[in-house]
Amino acid sequence: MSTIKQLFWNRHESRLRAGWRILIYGAAWFFLGYVAIYLRNTIADGWLPEVYRTPLLAAIFTLLVVVLLTGLVGSRLLDRRPLADYGFHLNKGWWLDLGFGMALGTLLILGIFGVELALGWTEITGTFVTGDSGQRFGPLILVLFTTILLYGGLLEEITYRGYLLQNLAEGLNLKRIGPRLATLIAVLILSVVFGLAHASNAGATSLSTINTTLVAALVLAAGYVLTGQLALPIGFHVAWNFVGVGVLGYSASANIVGASFLAVSEHGPALWTGGAYGHEAGLFATGAYILGFVLIAAWVRVRRGKVRLDLSVAHPPS
Repeated sequence: MSTIKQLFWNRHESRLRAGWRILIYGAAWFFLGYVAIYLRNTIADGWLPEVYRTPLLAAIFTLLVVVLLTGLVGSRLLDRRPLADYGFHLNKGWWLDLGFGMALGTLLILGIFGVELALGWTEITGTFVTGDSGQRFGPLILVLFTTILLYGGLLEEITYRGYLLQNLAEGLNLKRIGPRLATLIAVLILSVVFGLAHASNAGATSLSTINTTLVAALVLAAGYVLTGQLALPIGFHVAWNFVGVGVLGYSASANIVGASFLAVSEHGPALWTGGAYGHEAGLFATGAYILGFVLIAAWVRVRRGKVRLDLSVAHPPS
């Protein structure tokens, strides 16, 4: 095989090398994503129920289709693996991990809320609130949950933890590095990328970016590489965002439809509470993510007998 061809093609695996797979997947994702956003009104409004006919949610629906399509192309044409290998082996253990992830996200955010209440830094000012008094609470909270499920729970987890982390770990799995170190390096790189991708959110701070990187590495990526499945990170991601925004009424980038079961007023120091950005920019969240990692490790120990990386993440399909 010529030297030029070897730069692109892995003859042992009969497929493109990992770097090119990631590049093609990313290019397809962004190109089709922008097309979907541009066409969202004409594509989505024709078949979505009326409650979902908002420009942002229509874009999210179409972006989810884009992710699934690029995932299908990536799995069959680029990776030469089934879609289930990205973390969707839907057995009993998968659903248990999903439930634990949701319980963990819920308990950690409720813990932050309880501490702030005890300190007098937060008070409840209303219930079943909407940003527009002329709109009904039920449809809006349903839109919020659907948005968080599709965007944070599925779209981001499939992209960052499913496709990109696995392919990057495979590409780094060289003889002098090995699968364990390759997986850890991939987690570090993509966690930093995940944090920086959220640095442009309204009101973002240095601490919010650090915390987003921490949750990506210690909770979301850890939940994936310790189990080999996306169930735990999907469950945590959905619960953390929805309970924080849709139940407790914290301000955050996910709060795009203006509906929550509670309305709260925060008076505590922004360094701890997160201030205008929301709890993800405060030190309470930092502690919650560290505790979350410890509890995930404990869960994996109970379920699997030991805590270790699932090295299948860094191995090519058989």
